[in-house]
Amino acid sequence: MQTKTNQVSSVKSTVVAMSWLFLMSAGFVQAQIQDRPKAGPEQKQLEVWVGEWKYEGLLSETPLGPGGKFAGKSTSRMILDGLFLEGRGEDKGVYGGKELVYKGVNIQWYDPKTKTYLSQHFDNDGVVGGGVTTVAGNTWTTTGNQTASKRKTYKTRSSATVSADGKTITEKAELSADDGKTWVPYWEDTQKKVGK
Repeated sequence: MQTKTNQVSSVKSTVVAMSWLFLMSAGFVQAQIQDRPKAGPEQKQLEVWVGEWKYEGLLSETPLGPGGKFAGKSTSRMILDGLFLEGRGEDKGVYGGKELVYKGVNIQWYDPKTKTYLSQHFDNDGVVGGGVTTVAGNTWTTTGNQTASKRKTYKTRSSATVSADGKTITEKAELSADDGKTWVPYWEDTQKKVGK
């Protein structure tokens, strides 16, 4: 049986322990807040893609299927405290006589370790892709892989050139079905900025 003095002592010990835990966790949270990355010039460079865009292009016939013309719109914005670029697009095209609608989501970020931009892409056709992008002047060059809905992986490479005023982007991409030994035209498009 505890005496009143022991109960008070136990309560005081609990209060002291809880206060100590609170102070420690507050210090830990404060350290996390202070150590959080901040958007720098590399993330600011991604802002060239921010806004609403309309685009038109041509998909070439490849091992993935028939080619055709397409047109669509996309919106990109900086997310998660300006550290990542999120892009969402939707386009319609006629491929092999069949009209299809494609929707895609892309996340891109700067990797300070490799000093490159990394990206992941997902679309409603089951395609998953990733790439590594370097920037030289107004040209963004990406190499990567894409796994098609039938689980075959292809190598991809593309270049995007941004106009001096930042309102037009022209892109060309190539696809390799043999691990980069040979390349075929994949798609090309022109994007026009239509909103912020």
